[in-house]
Amino acid sequence: MRLSDENTREGRHLTPEERIALQAEEIKQLQQENEQLQTQAARVREALRKARETISARDSWFECDRCANMRDALAAIDKVIGGKEDA
Repeated sequence: MRLSDENTREGRHLTPEERIALQAEEIKQLQQENEQLQTQAARVREALRKARETISARDSWFECDRCANMRDALAAIDKVIGGKEDA
C-alpha cells in the first residue's frame, strides 16, 4: 500500500505510525527493485563485453571500409560498458 492509495484519497487520515510503516514498506520495495535493476544492468554489461570481445577479435572488421556499421556498434558498446573506442 502506498501513501497516496485509497485510504488517503478517501479522506481517512493515517496515523504517524501508519505513515512510517507505509514509508518503510515503500523503501523496502524500492530497494528490491533497485537491486533487480542493478543485476539486470550487470548482465547486460557482461553480455556486451563478451560481444565486444568476439567482434573485436576479428581484425578484419577494422580494415574493411564497408564495416563502418560494425565499428559504430563497437563504439556504442564501448560507451555502455565504459570502454575506449578502437575506431
